Amino acid sequence: MFLPGVGLLCFTLQIQGDVEGGGTGEEKRTGIEGAGVSHLEMDQYIIGPPIGEGRFGVVRAAVVKGSGMPAAIKFITISRLDEGIPHPTARELLVAIRLVHPFIIRTYEIFPSGCSLALVMERCKSDLATVLSGRSASDPLSTSKAKSLFKMLLMALAYMHSEGILHRDVKPSNCFLTGEGELRLGDFGLSRLWDREASMTHEVVSRWYRAPELLLGQRHYGPEIDMWSSGCVLAELLRGYSGAFFAGDGEIWQLSRIFDVLGTPTPKSWPSAVLLPDWGKVHFETKPPQPLRVFFPDVSEAALDLLQQLLCLDPQKRLTAAGALRHAYFCEYPT
Repeated sequence: MFLPGVGLLCFTLQIQGDVEGGGTGEEKRTGIEGAGVSHLEMDQYIIGPPIGEGRFGVVRAAVVKGSGMPAAIKFITISRLDEGIPHPTARELLVAIRLVHPFIIRTYEIFPSGCSLALVMERCKSDLATVLSGRSASDPLSTSKAKSLFKMLLMALAYMHSEGILHRDVKPSNCFLTGEGELRLGDFGLSRLWDREASMTHEVVSRWYRAPELLLGQRHYGPEIDMWSSGCVLAELLRGYSGAFFAGDGEIWQLSRIFDVLGTPTPKSWPSAVLLPDWGKVHFETKPPQPLRVFFPDVSEAALDLLQQLLCLDPQKRLTAAGALRHAYFCEYPT
């Protein structure tokens, strides 16, 4: 079994502005220190082909020499390490180091590699988006498998939130699956420690999974944004095949799609909506909520109730991850 190193990784970071880029512009120097992270040479690994890429750089398959254990190495491109690491990257490293949970992708090592930082992580076989894309209305994911996977996601989120960390990009493609069929929540590029008093960017979470308060400009938020995203994931799991429940082409259309299903916000359904920065900038036709049964005719009442409590317009009324785990949905057959 591959175990994390016992050394310490300590980088001096030179950062302009605050976490969200709206600060004073003063230079900041921050250290990253994490137990279980060590400097390793790249020759410890056999590097394979790319298995993912994005604005950060590239993820490659790898094998640990000697043990033969599969791993994934995420290469985060840094223009010049001697000038410091961008704050979002530093934040991702801190989160990756801190999170140790059975249903969260494990980061084993972090070390500099040329003009990149290499994160050695647990490698999974697939992800939920890929699995759902291989299903159809005539061959959906089984009810028991959907429930099992969603429970693992909730357990990962409950742990993250108890550690004071927001994921901020929960979606099927970030729910990785092992060869044994277990879920691992991953990709912490947008994650951060949360403070409800702090002003944070609202431009987080992939649009189809973004909570309505974020779409309306909310900058003070907490775990409830992840819970909305988890509700969107549950909707896909209950359907059993690929396709976002709220699939809007832009932010206004995204809100319109949400309101088409859940109803246009009213003082009763969402009292604080009128206080949001972008409330009132666009007029939406007043529509009543539709019964979720219309969209999910074959699922249990408990499943619909859980979905309703997660896809709640008012973030203050949305279920927490811990609360969702106690829901009757997880007690009914099949368990």
